[in-house]
Amino acid sequence: MQHAMGLGVGVLLRRRSLPGWGALLTTVPVLFDPMFVWQEHSVLSDLRVYFLLVAALTVLMWRDRVSTRAAAAAGLLIALATLTRTAALPLLGLAVLFLLLRRAGRRRIVAIAAAGTLPLGAYAVWYHQHHGVFALSGADGVSLWARTMMFADCSVIKPPPELAGLCPNGTVVDAASEYVWAPGASLNRLPGGAFAHNAQARDFAERAVLAQPLDYLRDVKDTSLASTWEPVAHPRRVGTPDGSFARGSWPVPMEGQSLVVKARTGYDPDIRGPASVEPFGTVLAAYRYP
Repeated sequence: MQHAMGLGVGVLLRRRSLPGWGALLTTVPVLFDPMFVWQEHSVLSDLRVYFLLVAALTVLMWRDRVSTRAAAAAGLLIALATLTRTAALPLLGLAVLFLLLRRAGRRRIVAIAAAGTLPLGAYAVWYHQHHGVFALSGADGVSLWARTMMFADCSVIKPPPELAGLCPNGTVVDAASEYVWAPGASLNRLPGGAFAHNAQARDFAERAVLAQPLDYLRDVKDTSLASTWEPVAHPRRVGTPDGSFARGSWPVPMEGQSLVVKARTGYDPDIRGPASVEPFGTVLAAYRYP
């Protein structure tokens, strides 16, 4: 299914200004990019998000004049992408802005906004029934807290006693997101684990951002990593990143990996690390150079 979605991403719209061979040439560099193929092999939600967002863009650009039905379909597709990965949520606002700039008309703008927000609202209601809070995720506070760990200074923030346990405790990792999982991080040392304290983590993070706004702005500049032409070492410990296709085989790291043990015990005892297959590995490794 993931490989089918990957190929689906490459089914480009053939516009009047672009012949079929031109459309094909624009897909080839991406479709056989070694990292794209690697993501198709990975049990991650990224491919589904790519597929849904490309489908939404294709629907929006199907004709020069966007129909009400197409606007609603695009909004629904972006909503589904957001329910898969909440990072896609801002794209709904960008799609609405796109229609505003195209002067698509009130009906189409309402259609995309309604089709995009109604599924998210329904999901938030369902989430409230199970968790007691209207939200799309129970990790937003934890994620923002992890970001603030790169600069938070509790002598400046002056958190109340009930949040003081979330201050930096000397644990240092290579990237903000790694604080979510670092066993020594202050949030992970609280009873119940990190995600049991999402609301408190959000409260602390908001206080940190308000108390140290310049430090926060200085730190979030690494969002540009998502748009770099070549891979960037992130976390830094990975050394020099390689955009090529790695060849060889790699064992599953078992030390401290309780999830791997559970998966092997309850799902598949033959779970093993990745390995490249020849001659395809050599072809993909060489592909990026031309």
